[in-house]
Amino acid sequence: MGKRGGTKHLKRISASKAIIVKRKEKTWIQRPLPGPHAISACAPLSHIMKEIGVAETMKEVKKILSSRLVYIDGKIVTEPKRAVGFMDVISVGDKSWRVLFDEKGRLIVNNTKNKAEKVCRIERKIRIQKGKIQFSLHDGRTISSNDGKVGDCLLISLPEGKIVKRYPLATKMNCLIIGGKHIGRNAVIEELVSGTATRIPQAKCNIAEVVSTTFRGYIFPIGDFKLE
Repeated sequence: MGKRGGTKHLKRISASKAIIVKRKEKTWIQRPLPGPHAISACAPLSHIMKEIGVAETMKEVKKILSSRLVYIDGKIVTEPKRAVGFMDVISVGDKSWRVLFDEKGRLIVNNTKNKAEKVCRIERKIRIQKGKIQFSLHDGRTISSNDGKVGDCLLISLPEGKIVKRYPLATKMNCLIIGGKHIGRNAVIEELVSGTATRIPQAKCNIAEVVSTTFRGYIFPIGDFKLE
């Protein structure tokens, strides 16, 4: 595998398909640490820093991180292998970027003026002490609330992590598609189709004036949230 292989680096061909790695320019890419995002849908912070142009080499990445100038979701990060994924907000100095999917399912970073909020999807919920409900969100954080269900999204403040607004998984709701052949597209939910013993729950969505059906698990409601 080579001296750079093993647990610290991956060959380009073995890297997650969500990572944009230019052919013939890079052989190795740093392996992200286990974290809030699935390994198949995240990239190491070092790679993202190079993509947005704040660093060109690993030496520059480490120097910038050691200066404590890099924030993810409003919190200082110094680990170059920190996993970065969908909807994370990266800030360096007075500039900020939001991580999204493109239409090929790859992670991209877009400039954003709103570094103080992000949208998170509810993946699981459990009942905790005193009858309270705890939600597990798609970015690994947990939050307590009695308002919401699995599949809904929460607009939260950064870095406090407080709920600002809820975007329910419901008809007429604006959403992003985060999986399948329509990944990276904006859509409007037209109908929610219940699952059966042989079919998982689906959703019919208006995508560019065409109604298409996708798995409900690919729907990420964002309502009136602006990604800019």
